[in-house]
Amino acid sequence: MKNANVKMNVKMGGGRKRGSSPAFTLVELLVVIAIIGVLIALLLPAIQAAREAARRSQCANHLKQIGLAIHNFHDTMGGIVPSGLEDYRRTSSFGLLYPFIEQQPLYDIISTQPHTRPDGTLWAGFVVDNVWWGQTLDDAQRRGFASVAVYLCPSRRSGVQMNDYRTDTISGNGDSWNAGGPIGDFAFVFCTTADSIAAANAATNTQREWFSHVQAVPQCVAAQVGPFRPAIGSFADNRLSWSPRDTFAHCADGLSNQFFLGEKHIPLGRLGKCPNTTASVILASGELVRDSSDCSYLQTGHRQTTNGARSMYHYEVWTNLYGQSGVDTTYPICRAADYSDTATAYNGGELPYRAMGFGSWHPGICHFLLGDGAIRALNVTTALPLLRAFSHTSDGEAVPLP
Repeated sequence: MKNANVKMNVKMGGGRKRGSSPAFTLVELLVVIAIIGVLIALLLPAIQAAREAARRSQCANHLKQIGLAIHNFHDTMGGIVPSGLEDYRRTSSFGLLYPFIEQQPLYDIISTQPHTRPDGTLWAGFVVDNVWWGQTLDDAQRRGFASVAVYLCPSRRSGVQMNDYRTDTISGNGDSWNAGGPIGDFAFVFCTTADSIAAANAATNTQREWFSHVQAVPQCVAAQVGPFRPAIGSFADNRLSWSPRDTFAHCADGLSNQFFLGEKHIPLGRLGKCPNTTASVILASGELVRDSSDCSYLQTGHRQTTNGARSMYHYEVWTNLYGQSGVDTTYPICRAADYSDTATAYNGGELPYRAMGFGSWHPGICHFLLGDGAIRALNVTTALPLLRAFSHTSDGEAVPLP
């Protein structure tokens, strides 16, 4: 009888084998999954913020490297890197800085490679238009130019970045909107004023503020009161020689009171866009104008400053798309989505391709490089008098940075 009771107790001993783990019920499993989901939801914004902070730091570091390149250029070449070399078809300041950001092979390509224009003339060096991009370079060279990381802000993009137009159907047209080439996220600062335009033009040409950033004629040079002006050059018989025009002494207000570069504004949805068409077509279509915001940084731009450089303060003497002319204009720092709406809703009455200005994809701030090499993150609500003062090299305005 005793043995029978023992067997019965074993058979009724809780239904689980000794040493086995208790199993989860379905309800318990769902509760655990829900808790994990809540924790991930709570941690995800913090992870994203940490990643953006790292990207923002790297973006500022790239600007810092460009600043060091400008100073090394000044020490080596005896002056500030020029804004252009006589003609809008030749390279912007970014190409001239290649040797100082460890990109000597790319500089060798643009500086020594002969280039035959569609009209048959041979241009010796520094030509970076669509014909050069589409017909002169091979695929490996294009990818090399489009892979210069220091000219990119990782908050916006990274890797190989280019407008890959391979043909130029409007070669030789002076108003062409040449776009093919590498694209980047920074722009040099240009500046013209009513006084500088009036003194430079002497009523001879009311469009000079459009050309002042690249052409070395006296009116253009005098009209530019930003830190970067065209090189002193000789182009006789297409034999190219040039030298910087100004030293740091050109920044009379002091290098610590002067913007050199900033993050350029590219509206949401318009990354990589730059129409390959004529200026007359561009000006007839607001959409084409807004799509011109992400052109090749090697090209200075013709009748515009949207490629290698942009303006925060300029005098507009040309009657613009909205019928206004003869006004001093200061552009605010843009938000990421500006120009997704109509042009009149933001910067109303201004030429859109001039008003794109500076801006970033960082929440609430935009990085700028000062002449002394310092990097400052300015709030997007920064007052216009400060932007105006820090664009002009010699206005004497003492406006402290916040």
